[in-house]
Amino acid sequence: MNERWIPVLAAVVGVLGGMGGALVGGFVANQGQTQRFEIERQAAIQDVHTEAYATYLQASIKTLYKLELLQAENEDVRSNPEYVKLVNTAIEAQPVVWLLADSQLTDVTRRLTNALSDGDYDLVQELLGRFVELARKDVTEAGG
Repeated sequence: MNERWIPVLAAVVGVLGGMGGALVGGFVANQGQTQRFEIERQAAIQDVHTEAYATYLQASIKTLYKLELLQAENEDVRSNPEYVKLVNTAIEAQPVVWLLADSQLTDVTRRLTNALSDGDYDLVQELLGRFVELARKDVTEAGG
């Protein structure tokens, strides 16, 4: 081979190596970006679930505390406007839970809201515990 072709050959090898490095680097960068977006998406989903469940839980617990006070005073919960308003707040928070939750959590939410409406203190306490258990599990799974 002629000595004049050695620099040309070296240049060609250098260009091909540079192009290969750029392709590999671009591929790795794209994979990293895709992975980061997926992690951010999962975190956003988890945040939405957490917020919906927390809103419903807060409304239910406020209603439970009012129920406890009214029962201690032997008052009828269904005729107490403040209690009815609290139950309505729980009812309003319920559809978002239904949109996000699986059938088990949806069923517990429905039963819990009905127990709040009926003023069934013992059932409300039982179902609140079940709601927290299922919501915690769902939020953990939503996080990926």
